[in-house]
Amino acid sequence: MSDMDLELKLLAGMPINIEGVGKIFSPTVREIIEIGESNYNQYLSALLFDKNSIETDIKEELSNFEMMFAYAYHHEEFRKILFESISFFFKDEVHLDHDDQDVFFLFKNGKMGKSVFENVQDIIKTANWVSDSSEESEQYNPADEETAKVIREMLERRKKKAKPKPVVNLYSIISAIAWKSPDMNISKILDLTIFQLYDGFRRLEKIDSIHYTLNGIYSGNVDAKKINMSDLNWAKIIET
Repeated sequence: MSDMDLELKLLAGMPINIEGVGKIFSPTVREIIEIGESNYNQYLSALLFDKNSIETDIKEELSNFEMMFAYAYHHEEFRKILFESISFFFKDEVHLDHDDQDVFFLFKNGKMGKSVFENVQDIIKTANWVSDSSEESEQYNPADEETAKVIREMLERRKKKAKPKPVVNLYSIISAIAWKSPDMNISKILDLTIFQLYDGFRRLEKIDSIHYTLNGIYSGNVDAKKINMSDLNWAKIIET
């Protein structure tokens, strides 16, 4: 599936089907509030497992998926969070399983192994607007604060570096969109998927930025010659 088709399905609120595995759902704002934002962040972190976030001598020999399976197999706390995460995003039951050749997570209607795990992680990132950027940013990233926290605390590894308090959070985004858009209200926003919410938030930011730039040009406070006018397009593609 192309990135364009993926984003169109997510914008429509449709689940993403992975053949042989199942469907990945972008949760609604209401579903996230019901489980709590901190739990949602933990679920994201569990499925976006990165072996480089932990200290071990064997991580070079194993893939992210194999390392995640090993932690889930040996550590009950992480296994519980990971299983809850899979159930939340896939809306399916899950068990650990393996054969002579491979290890995988067995679902009620499919299974997830190493061959599809990278694709699963890419879809989870896109559906939840998780950035791959390593640069410092004030953009709201729901996985930032919890990434690898559970594993590091569980194994009493290195302390997590302090990070600046985020400028926005889920509450402030919901409130901003509700008061910004006359046709939107809290009840309608709660029924949006998290992808739709972030898309709307980023689009409103884009519209406001262009509006202020145009006002600056018209008032003479902004030099139009220094502006690429093709950038002043409300419908310009926003990178997730």
